[in-house]
Amino acid sequence: MLLRRNLLVVICGVIIASGAVSGTEVVGAVGGEVSFGPDKPLPPPVSSITWKHIKDGETVKAIEWEDGEITAPNPRFKGITTLDTKTGNITIKELTVEHSGVYTIDISGKEQAQRFTLTVMESVPQPVIKTEPSSSPGAVYLSCKYNATVIWKNSAGKKLTGSAFENTITVEKNGNPDEFYTCTLENKASRKTSKPVYERDLFKAESDGVAGLTATLIGVILGIPGILFAAFLGLYKLCPPFHNCVSPICGDAPCIGGLLKCLDGEKKGGQAKGNNDSTVVNLLNQKEKNIEDAKEDAKEDAKEDAKEDAKEDAKEAAEEDAKEDAKEDAKEDAKEDAKENAKEDAKEDAKEDA
Repeated sequence: MLLRRNLLVVICGVIIASGAVSGTEVVGAVGGEVSFGPDKPLPPPVSSITWKHIKDGETVKAIEWEDGEITAPNPRFKGITTLDTKTGNITIKELTVEHSGVYTIDISGKEQAQRFTLTVMESVPQPVIKTEPSSSPGAVYLSCKYNATVIWKNSAGKKLTGSAFENTITVEKNGNPDEFYTCTLENKASRKTSKPVYERDLFKAESDGVAGLTATLIGVILGIPGILFAAFLGLYKLCPPFHNCVSPICGDAPCIGGLLKCLDGEKKGGQAKGNNDSTVVNLLNQKEKNIEDAKEDAKEDAKEDAKEDAKEDAKEAAEEDAKEDAKEDAKEDAKEDAKENAKEDAKEDAKEDA
């Protein structure tokens, strides 16, 4: 009885200890950031906080706060790691796979039981949906082949079931051109969704083919009467026997008769039209000649204007030169007069002194 009680106590202790050191799983994407920390408030007073990183049997300090100073001793965490001294949370940015591992926290020099296991993995790529033809009419295959979990949805948000690994689905035409489909990739660290592909684009070739065939049939149906009528008019105008046969029969018809009379009038007036064309050509030639003459006159006028402007400029320049010369002459005369006056005054002063 005593042995069974002691065994029960040991088992309970192991369970409690296992729960105390149970780890917290944290997942991050390469290039992203994560933040984690104690799930309970820090026990006061807190004198220091140290986060340690354990990987491949090696333990290093990731970040440390002591005496009011925060440092990141290891280059792996320097410049990308921050610490909240109130909550104890650690934040790591610009993650790489080297940051994966186990993290422990020491508070006031005492290692805490809680551990964190960080897994850093590559984020999923931006998926692109590819279209593949199907042997079934009115259906296509959509593929999204990536090494990740694939989720297919339609425009209504309904998940669609595909082939193995959900990489390929079969889409059937339902007559709604605005219906679309998306492919989403996800792993524990990231999730990305493709651009939608619409039904109107998936079955565009088929719709274009039907529309083209319909347009061709309509064109043929509407074009046959026009071709026959054009042939009738051509024969009437160019084939005298046909003309002589048809004219008495259709000449008095309300519409056809008027058209035939117009054709006959055009035929008879061919010569007059030729004369009119000759007159028009002569008029156009005369107009061209008038334009050329006008251009020549404009050139002559421009030359004359240029000559006149040159003459005026020469006159202006000559007048300015004459003015300058007159000023210089006046200055020279004034100087000479001043010299003569000075000499006369000096002579007079000398006489007076003598």
